[in-house]
Amino acid sequence: MFPFFFAPRVELPLSGDIVQDIEPRLFSPQIAGDAETEWRIHRNVASYGSQLDVILEALQTIAKEAQVALPEVDALMARLDAEKAGQRETLRRRAEEALAALRAVDEEGWEKVRG
Repeated sequence: MFPFFFAPRVELPLSGDIVQDIEPRLFSPQIAGDAETEWRIHRNVASYGSQLDVILEALQTIAKEAQVALPEVDALMARLDAEKAGQRETLRRRAEEALAALRAVDEEGWEKVRG
């Protein structure tokens, strides 16, 4: 029996934080063009989500100028914006919790982080 102040921590494989690269070749081995170029663009220039954001925003701008309704694009953009807003709120909450935890154990460190 373990004393009340000690509890073993057991982590199974893949139970912790996981970082995963999206490998274009896994989804489509028939990539038009060079797979290495695709990987470098995704890694160094813009993620697929960032690329799609630019395209969707351009579509909305063109549709507005041409006075053409694109309700599917508008609905998709609204859902994306809502998801991003929710994620920003989650990040803020986590940051506030982390700062509160830091302040509880290290007031000087908390002051330094706060600036």
